[in-house]
Amino acid sequence: MEFVEDHNGDPQDILDIDQVRVGVNGDVVFVARLGIIDEDTGDRRISGRRLIRWNGGPLETLLELGAEVDGGVLVNDISIADINSNGDLLIISSIDRSATRVLLLLPRKDPDELA
Repeated sequence: MEFVEDHNGDPQDILDIDQVRVGVNGDVVFVARLGIIDEDTGDRRISGRRLIRWNGGPLETLLELGAEVDGGVLVNDISIADINSNGDLLIISSIDRSATRVLLLLPRKDPDELA
């Protein structure tokens, strides 16, 4: 499934999906590994991991490894700790060094609030 383009403009596919959570509000949230599969060799080239939300429309990237957050840059795996009935997410990751663990709250924003 082609999802986004990398920094060079090459299409990136969702190669793997894990940690799927479904909220009472209908949100489906998951962590996706992005990259490409070389057509000649079949080798997988991983370009990154993203936290993605789907609620019947286009896929929405909420967070990705390498993103700057308050306190540093996400450098380690993204783990979904919880999703509440509003669709707010609690995420565990690491910043700057893998030994610095963080707990992130990602509040659910209605599309009307984003306009």
